[in-house]
Amino acid sequence: MYRFIIILILIIGCSQKQSNDYLKKGTFELYENEKFIAKIYRLNNYQIEEYEDSIVVARLEWLSDNSFIIKSTKKNQIDMDTVTFAINHYKVSENEFKIIGKSYNVKLDYTYGATLKKKDSEVLYFKDTLISLNKNQKK
Repeated sequence: MYRFIIILILIIGCSQKQSNDYLKKGTFELYENEKFIAKIYRLNNYQIEEYEDSIVVARLEWLSDNSFIIKSTKKNQIDMDTVTFAINHYKVSENEFKIIGKSYNVKLDYTYGATLKKKDSEVLYFKDTLISLNKNQKK
């Protein structure tokens, strides 16, 4: 009986360890009100958001396996949202998450809501850029 419990704990622990990085790497699609708005390529502490008419690079400060603070890395903040958001992911299904964002650095009565769908475990585009950004952050 004790062996069974220990094996069960080890299996659960290992499966949770695998899921820890599930949101930290991959290719995602972002939906607002069920409408596709962007592809997101994420690798650890950076993501590149590809919209129809623009590309945004953002730095992520992970607070837990399912939440982070997101900051724009654009040098010229004109036409950029300068509000920093805390983003939380809530699993809806195997590859789908409800995301809720709330202002982190400014007191606002606003909550951002969207759906994030993981499309691939690999970063399909911008991989070299994301690797470089993560390396430069550690310096």
